Amino acid sequence: MKCPQCKKSVKSTDHYCPHCGCHLDAAKDKGLMRQPLTPAILLILAGIVLPLAMMYMSRSPVTTDSLSAYTIGDYEETYLDAEFENFETMESFSVAVTNAATFTTPVNDYVALMDKTYNTTFDVSTSWTLYSSNNLATDILMTSDLNNNASLRIERTYNRARTQDDIAMRLVVTNLKSFDDLLLTDYKDTLTLMMGEKTLSALTEAFKAKEDEFNQTRKTLGHLGMGVHQDGCAMSVTKGETSGTYTMSVNVWQDGDYSLVA
Repeated sequence: MKCPQCKKSVKSTDHYCPHCGCHLDAAKDKGLMRQPLTPAILLILAGIVLPLAMMYMSRSPVTTDSLSAYTIGDYEETYLDAEFENFETMESFSVAVTNAATFTTPVNDYVALMDKTYNTTFDVSTSWTLYSSNNLATDILMTSDLNNNASLRIERTYNRARTQDDIAMRLVVTNLKSFDDLLLTDYKDTLTLMMGEKTLSALTEAFKAKEDEFNQTRKTLGHLGMGVHQDGCAMSVTKGETSGTYTMSVNVWQDGDYSLVA
C-alpha cells in the first residue's frame, strides 16, 4: 500500500504515514489509497491491454512526424487512451509543443496567484503527460520555506478530460515544544487560506480535545503520531528530530474546479 501524498510504502495498520505524516485514515475515506495489483493480475491485464493499445496507437491522432513540432488538438474522448509522451519540465514541454503557451499560461497565472495569496515565492516544478486522445495531464508542485521552521507545499494535478483536478496542501512546522505551540496560532492566517476559518476552528477544537492524550503519550509518540481530521483536512503531530521537540503537519485535500484546463 502506498501513501497518496509521498507515494512511499505504508502498512495497512498505519494511521499516519511514517514518512510524511499524511493522515491515512482520511485518505482511505476519500478513496485515495488502493492495494497494489498482484503480479498475476498485472500479467492478465498486460495480455489484454497491450495488444489493444498497439492497435489503437497505430491510428492515434499524431499529425506531425516530429514531436518537436507537435500541435495539441482538441481532446477526443475514447475508450482506450494510450500514453504518448512525458515531459518533466515546462521547458521541454514548450520546446516540443507548438501551442504549449495555451497550456502553460494558466499554470504560470496560477503560480503567480499562489505567490500573492500566501505572500511568498514558491519553487515550482511541473510535469506533463500527453495521451493519444490529446488528453493532457498536468502536475504542478510548489514548495516554499516560510521561515526556518515552517514549509508550505501545494500540489495540483488535473487533466483535459476533466476526470481529475486534485489539490493537496501541506504545512509542516518543526521544533515545537509545547501543546500550545502545536495549535499553530502564529500560522492562523496561512491555515485560514488553506482551509477556511470555519474548518480551521473545528479542526483546532478537535485537536485541543487531544491534550490529555498528548500529555500521556508525548514521550512515546514516535513516527505514527497523533492527530485529528475534519472535512478533508488533517492535523497530526509526530516526534521531532531534535530531542524534546515535535513536528506538526497540516494536510488539506480539495477538489479543483478545472479552471486551469485549456
